[in-house]
Parts: sequence; structure tokens; C-alpha cells
Amino acid sequence: MEIIAHAGSGTAFISSLNAIVTTHSTIAHNPYTPQDENAKKNAIDKKIAKWGKNNLFPQEVMRDIDKNPELSATIYWKSNAIISGGLVYGHVDIDANGNERLVREIDPAVEEWNQSTNIDRYLRESSLEFYKFWNVWPTIMMNKGYDYISSLYCQESAFSRWGVQNEDGVIEEAYFNAQWEKNPRISAKTTKQIPVIDPYFQAVEQLKEEAKKRQVAEWIYPIAGTSSGYTYYQVAPWNSIRNSAWLEVANAIPVFKAALMKNAITVKYHIKVPDYFWSWKYPEWETKPEEEKTKLQKKEYQRFTEFLTSAENAGKTIFTVFKTTAEGTEWAGWKIEEISDKTKDGAYLEDSQEASSHIFFSQGVDPTLIGRTPGKGLGAGSGSDKRVAYNIWIANSKPEMDLLLEPVDFCYRFNGFKSKVTGRPYKLWFKNYWITSLDQGKETQQQAK
Repeated sequence: MEIIAHAGSGTAFISSLNAIVTTHSTIAHNPYTPQDENAKKNAIDKKIAKWGKNNLFPQEVMRDIDKNPELSATIYWKSNAIISGGLVYGHVDIDANGNERLVREIDPAVEEWNQSTNIDRYLRESSLEFYKFWNVWPTIMMNKGYDYISSLYCQESAFSRWGVQNEDGVIEEAYFNAQWEKNPRISAKTTKQIPVIDPYFQAVEQLKEEAKKRQVAEWIYPIAGTSSGYTYYQVAPWNSIRNSAWLEVANAIPVFKAALMKNAITVKYHIKVPDYFWSWKYPEWETKPEEEKTKLQKKEYQRFTEFLTSAENAGKTIFTVFKTTAEGTEWAGWKIEEISDKTKDGAYLEDSQEASSHIFFSQGVDPTLIGRTPGKGLGAGSGSDKRVAYNIWIANSKPEMDLLLEPVDFCYRFNGFKSKVTGRPYKLWFKNYWITSLDQGKETQQQAK
């Protein structure tokens, strides 16, 4: 058994079996498995709710994302697509058919707040953190009087951890540290502690009372995607691809192909020369010194190499003469055989496409939106495929849009921003762009409505 190429992470190709063998699994650990002996050795503060087996689950996620182009590109695409044209606010008008329509308003106080807090930056960062980790730590900053929220920004989810629940099952504190793997302690100088708002019960009134009482200006308004069975950290639906073997297969294939290209001997032609050729062309061949024979052979080889590979000779015809006996029997002559390069035959192409399809499935994104047609066919799909897929994705993402806007809505309500028309709190939406066809047909008119 001969291992001819290593694919990293304990994966290898064994030539005698013509098989890929994984010798050390890199499949992600379930982030909520019981502690083992190695985990107990880590001096993680008991007041911190560990994220993953060794409190480094998000760091493992980032490493997996960085290894896979489909995964990283799809997450980035989703984070951009969901915020689309940005934040708009106003009041909702309902027509005679019961359809909702947002009537935009321009409020100088809101415009000033949006600009001063750089709301677009918050939306970009929070949407990316959301699709990466499914858990986001929006942070609000209040004024000195604790009666106005002056800014809203987003923490790095990879550096964020929850404190353990109190006796009532409420999380009161959050902790932030960019070096959890080095010093996972609350007492570390690199650890920052921020109190948490309970978003489930009268959050605005709760903050007005607690901020003045505790005289704390910085608070966390937590948001997370929906999953079940997890107490502290929700798990993104796409995390299943990490727990399956498909992500590992997708990452191993390019390593194998790179190893093949690096280690394989690429030979284009096999030239067969009969032994009598040398004495026929060089009458004194048998008496020549070996050194001279070698030089003459290299000279002939070089002539054929230049003829077969030179750009100037592309498309030319090779003319050869072979000997025959008086009876017409052919003698062996020069033979030039082209050798097929197996590395150019699309090795692992179907495996790569199948693995990519599973990654797109886990992300809930139609591959045509990223630029690939699913299945064995290549291409980026038709315009109709992209249009329909995009519009479906936008329509299905409404709950996630509302979730990302929830902290902004909280800030608006706390600061007393209200519609000048209805007197009620503003309604917040993302200004999503719908893709329509170029004609003026019925579908286009329906999309416009």
C-alpha cells in the first residue's frame, strides 16, 4: 500500500486501493457535548456560559468558513442581500384590499440619529455576524442622563460570551474578550463586562429604570436566530454541513487536485525509436564512443521535441519513412503516440459539484444566485432562474429582517421617535429591491404592485 498524496487534516489517497481515506476526522464537534477531561483542565470562569466544548466554537466556525469559498461567499452574499437598499421608516397604510404599504416619512431627529450612530455600518456588521454565528450582540450607548440612546453598534460575535443564568433563568451579563483561548477569565484585563437587557418583557421601561438605578450607560440588546434545545447559544441551520462529511469532502478535493498537479509527471508524447535507426543514420555508429552516441541521441531527441512542442510548428504534418523487405514486410519505424493527461479529464469534478450543492442547501440559497447551475451542467443559470430565486429568498427572509431591525426599533421607541401622521412608533423596513423581467408583461406588472 502506497500513499501518494496527502490532503491535509489526516486525509490521503492510497494508490493500491484507488481510494480516499480519512485518518483523522476534522468534523466539527457538537458545541453542546458534555465536558471531557481536557475541557475541565481549561480554567474557564464558572460565571461564563461556554460557547462550545472548549469555549472556542465560533473560532472553529471561522476556520471552517475561511477554508471553503462557497461557504464564505454565500454567507457574505446573504448578509448583503438581506439589508439590500438599507433602512427606511414611516407608517403603514392599508389599502382597500388589505395590503400593507409603507408610507415613508423624513424626521429630522431620526435622520440625525441614523447619521450620528452610523446605522448603515451597524446593519452591515450585524447581518454578517448573524449569518455566520446565528447570535448577535447589539450594543447601545446612552447619554449621561440615561434617558437617551446616543449610539448603536455591533460586537464581534466570536469575542462574545453570555454569563450563566440567574435563579430566574435570566442572563444578566455578557462578557467580551478577543483572547478567550489565552485567558478565559472574567478577571482578565482583556475581558469586558456589559449588562444585558431582557428583550422579552417591557424592554424600554426596564432599561429606563435599570440604567438610572445602576448608572450604567452601555447595554446589550440580544438577538439570535431560532433553534430549539439550546439554552445560551442558538445554532445556525447551516452548521449541519460542518457536522456532516460534505464540508470535509469539499475542502479535501482541491488539496488532492493540487497534489496531483504538483506531483504527477506530465508527459505529452511517447516516441518509440527502433534500435536499427542509429546504425542506419550513422554508418559508423557501432564504433563510436558511448559519449558521442549519447550526444547524438540527445540531438535527435531535441529535434523531435522542438518539432512537437514549438509554436511555429503547430498544425504541421509529421512525415516518416519506414523500411520494408522485398516481400513487403514492414520494419519497425519511428512511432509517436500521444499520452492522455488524466489530470485534465475533470478528476473529482462531479464530487466537487455534489459537495458544493450540499453547502448551498445548508445555506438555503439557490446556487444560481452565486453564479452556478446545480447538477452536472456548468454555467451561471438563466436570468429567469436568478430573478425567481432572488425574489423567493427575499420573501422568505422577512422574519430575519425583522430580527435584525429589532434593536433599531428598540432605540427608536426608547428615544420617543414617533410618526408625525399616526403618533405611533415608526414602522421599520428594509428597502428591498425586487428583480423584474424586462418586458411589460403581466408578471412585471404584478411585481411592480
